[in-house]
Amino acid sequence: MHRFATRGVLVCALSALTWGCNENTAGTGADGVAPTVAILMPDTVIDRSQGLQFTVNATDNISLLTVGWSVTGPVLLDSTTTFSATTPAFTEAVTIPVSANSGTFIIIARATDGSGLAAIEDTVIATIDTTLLPTAV
Repeated sequence: MHRFATRGVLVCALSALTWGCNENTAGTGADGVAPTVAILMPDTVIDRSQGLQFTVNATDNISLLTVGWSVTGPVLLDSTTTFSATTPAFTEAVTIPVSANSGTFIIIARATDGSGLAAIEDTVIATIDTTLLPTAV
């Protein structure tokens, strides 16, 4: 029994030297499976009174390291969440007030995992619906 325990410790030590370890990999080394990230929007035509609304979902087979999103257009914002513990899934609902009367927003979501693999970025383009603006009397 002692012989097998010693082999396990040596395998873990060699894996750490080869691939590196952090809290998110739990000593597993490179997993070879990139995370996924997606932006969900109720509509890509924005009602200014409702604001820009979207949800970012990310998953990984072992653990996410970072999940982020950025918005460019009439509003410029970005956010990145970094995880210090094993987190295989993440969801964030976002509502951004919109004061512009017209414009196009580009929303990009990204994610990385504990092995350093990056998800294919998801991009959504949304526009303000100018027909919903109040008319002057």
